[in-house]
Amino acid sequence: MSLNWDAIQKASKDLEENLKQAHQKLNSEEFTGEAGAGMVKVVMLGNFRVKSVTIDPELLHDNRDDEALHHLLSDLSAAAYNDAVSKIEEAAKSNMMDLASQIDLSQENKD
Repeated sequence: MSLNWDAIQKASKDLEENLKQAHQKLNSEEFTGEAGAGMVKVVMLGNFRVKSVTIDPELLHDNRDDEALHHLLSDLSAAAYNDAVSKIEEAAKSNMMDLASQIDLSQENKD
């Protein structure tokens, strides 16, 4: 039993192209991270660039002192950012698993 090197080379090139396309698609997708029951939202692209941060105005009108509000906003912003990062990582992992499932190197040389 010998391997079909032409098939392996073709599979490698196909995989490389599929990886490139998946990477481009992921980088252009938007992921929204939320914290505080949606009071702070971070929209991030798949390349980890933050597109926008939204803070619910109700959060700013609470009767909190400036220091408490500062800490709350810092904590919620970090949590929303981390939520978006987790979603991107999960999407990337899922894409990689899909690509890996398409690889078939079991073809024998039929010469």
